[in-house]
Amino acid sequence: MIIDSHDLPNGHRIEADLVIVGTGPAGVTIANEFAGSGTRVAVLEAGGLVPTEESMDVYRADNVGWPGSNPAGVRARYLGGTSNLWTGHCRPLERVDMEERPGIPHGGWPITLEELDPFYARAHAVCQLGPYDFDVNSWTQRSGLEPLDLDPALIETKLSQQSNPTRFGAVYRPMLESAPNIEVYLNANVLELDSTGDGAHVNAARIATYQGTELSATADTFVLACGGMENPRLLLNSNNLANGNDMVGRFFAGHFYTASCSLLLGRNEIAPPLYLLPAVPAEKLGIPDPAPVRLRGYFCLPEGLMREEQLVNMNVEIYPIDPWADNGKARQSWDLVREQPSAFLGVEILPRHLRRVLRDLWRLPGHDDPVEDFGHDVARQPNTTGMYALQTYVEQLPNPQSRIRLGRSRDAFGKRRLQVDLQFSGAEAASLRRLYEILASAFGKANFGRVRVELPRDAVQIRGGGATHHHSSTRMHEDPRLGVVNRDCRCHEVSNLYIAGSSVFTRAGVWNPTLTIVALALRLSDHLREYFDGTLQRAA
Repeated sequence: MIIDSHDLPNGHRIEADLVIVGTGPAGVTIANEFAGSGTRVAVLEAGGLVPTEESMDVYRADNVGWPGSNPAGVRARYLGGTSNLWTGHCRPLERVDMEERPGIPHGGWPITLEELDPFYARAHAVCQLGPYDFDVNSWTQRSGLEPLDLDPALIETKLSQQSNPTRFGAVYRPMLESAPNIEVYLNANVLELDSTGDGAHVNAARIATYQGTELSATADTFVLACGGMENPRLLLNSNNLANGNDMVGRFFAGHFYTASCSLLLGRNEIAPPLYLLPAVPAEKLGIPDPAPVRLRGYFCLPEGLMREEQLVNMNVEIYPIDPWADNGKARQSWDLVREQPSAFLGVEILPRHLRRVLRDLWRLPGHDDPVEDFGHDVARQPNTTGMYALQTYVEQLPNPQSRIRLGRSRDAFGKRRLQVDLQFSGAEAASLRRLYEILASAFGKANFGRVRVELPRDAVQIRGGGATHHHSSTRMHEDPRLGVVNRDCRCHEVSNLYIAGSSVFTRAGVWNPTLTIVALALRLSDHLREYFDGTLQRAA
């Protein structure tokens, strides 16, 4: 059942066995796992069925760190959460992402890839993907599309699958509406969690609506699943709950991208279609249902090389570009430069957007179609020049000084907003420079095209953009001094409080986090189901 909290009387108390805060991929996945069970589930969503200005305003934050960070523009506060903005790209974490290794301090997960593997297989169905298979040979046999023949000791082709993409609010809304044991409350803003005097047990969630109604929710168990920034914010606004070791908000990270490298092909050279958008469709992969699945190749460093040279994980996408193309959409360029200036600092596409504006000033009062992704706008234009952007996504290393805190400003409910201080260690820029050296060498050895590198001294600060995947702010670690939750995603300091989503990542690697978010949510669901079935006794 879906209930608009605006229709509830002031002081109404929601009673359940399990309260889930948030309806993104993590929250919806956990709710779905309990559908039809004997466990009473209440799901609290801060937004409604569609985005509103008053809901999104709560997400505003002060950015005091890296200027390329975008705290608000990559989050959605309505049913389905940030899956409403997701592009659908999926690939599991790699062993090199989860292990403790030299050059990567604080990097080891307390669980292994083998432990996550069966949950990744289940997550494929939840995310509407094809078979749980990322082997290049397996997929090239299905499609007939061959990877570029580069020296495998230098560059390895890795694949991602892309769903339709799956909008969790829309896809799983029928389940949320029909499950007799699940109640979803819209416009239910959880302001804080009330706990016992020692903070060891959550008693209730204090809730408010946009119309001023005050509600509460009580349960045996609570799960925070409201995102990589809102999970720590709620804890901090709840009298520093679960923060006895000052770990809530620390190690905050987000992937960033840079386009400081390009590839120029010769007259008779053609970029392999395996690497290009739109990604290879399912009908060419031998999958019966052609609608939801796409496949795409990336240029990556082999895991052995990353370990040997202590490099961070990175992947390289290829986009055809025409630096002289101009489709006249001045309104788009004006909005992008005005609303996202930090994304264009030092980036070579800025002059192109300014040229659009100056040439077509008459278009500014109009309303052209919006750009889906400002970071890829220049890269998706058709061209015949043989020029390609090699856009690189880069892992951000665990850094306890990179963090989010509560700022001084407050939202409409009087709760303190976040202050975002995203920082890099310096190893990311060094790894990026080394990647481009290796990439240029690999293409040179293959005698395929020529790689051009334009990398300033500080590649991250000058050429970067994005920081779109927020994670690690309530990270998983068996040592309470280095993490907020244990290997079961339960808060070290709070007996009945669990956290789901990317905020629990010990380290995120470089791939889109959604598949891992869902896999961890399935793992947590199994743990909670054992508890509610009486087969597992919760530790104090």
